[in-house]
Amino acid sequence: MHDTCTGGAGSTSLIHPLDSLKVKMQTFPQLYSSGLQCARDVTRLDGLSGLYRGLTPGVTLSMTEASIRYMTYGVCQVASLYTHTPCDFHRG
Repeated sequence: MHDTCTGGAGSTSLIHPLDSLKVKMQTFPQLYSSGLQCARDVTRLDGLSGLYRGLTPGVTLSMTEASIRYMTYGVCQVASLYTHTPCDFHRG
């Protein structure tokens, strides 16, 4: 479970700056002509932390989603072991 949470948090932390730039460009298309311009403006005005604004809710959601997904997978995997007998697999 710990690895699942770490993986979800790690992937969100890596992708969040790009997603943040995408949202800014979609929200204010008249201000940014390119992704690089958007990144320069954000880091100039807010510093590097401007790219990570709003990261906490995203990490929390990602960790929760990944934990539930893998827990459900594990439960279904165990349940499937108890619902099939060896003969069921050979019948086709």
